[in-house]
Formats: sequence, structure tokens, C-alpha cells
Amino acid sequence: MPWLLGELLKLWALPAWGDADARTVQMVDILVIGTTVVLLLATATVAIGCWIVDVMKGPRRHADAYWVDPAADPIQRGKQPPSSST
Repeated sequence: MPWLLGELLKLWALPAWGDADARTVQMVDILVIGTTVVLLLATATVAIGCWIVDVMKGPRRHADAYWVDPAADPIQRGKQPPSSST
């Protein structure tokens, strides 16, 4: 996108201003290159940040099953509590 805007600026805006010397064209090119580099670095920074957050969270873990009183929980009715090994 910055490249397209730079080319449009060089084709239409600079000749309309009347002073389109080589130095002005180089300034537009430098601004386009700088904008492209900044956008690429910003994208890379966000991607690295997302990767770090993903690594720090680790794999998904499910909570350990725990016994619920069947009288208090209608979903658990009919199930027996796990036997204790102690």
C-alpha cells in the first residue's frame, strides 16, 4: 500500500506542484521505504508478542475431577463417589 501511494504521489502530485526534481522524488522513495519497514517491524513485534503469550500459557489443562454431593447436584445423581485409597 505505501508503494502504491508513493507512485501515485510521484505521478500526479509532484508534477502538479511544479517542483519535481530528483531530490523530491528520492524523499518520497525514502518515506515509502521507511513506512514499509516500520509496518513490517510492527507486525513482527505483535507476532512475537502473541507467540510469547502462547508459550507462557502452555498447553490447556482440565481441572481435576472432584466429588460433588449427588443430593446437591442434579447432574451427579446416580453416580457413586470415588473410593478413597487412603
